Amino acid sequence: MYVRIISPSASILPCEAGHCTIEYGSSNTEYSLMREFEYKNEDLEKCIYYDVQNELAEGNYIVEIFAEGTELGRLTLSLK
Repeated sequence: MYVRIISPSASILPCEAGHCTIEYGSSNTEYSLMREFEYKNEDLEKCIYYDVQNELAEGNYIVEIFAEGTELGRLTLSLK
């Protein structure tokens, strides 16, 4: 599972390696973190943490979740 976090300034928060990409559609896109889960056709409860390296600015952040080249979900968080 890949997670991309987009800041209020539209930049993607970097992964631990600094620049990580996955294939999405017909091109590559950056992601912020990756975690592996073993899925056995049962509900999973998982938490994924992003290790913040710098202070985060106030504003709206978009979090997108991908797996196997497909966007699974998206949400917006507001930091104040």
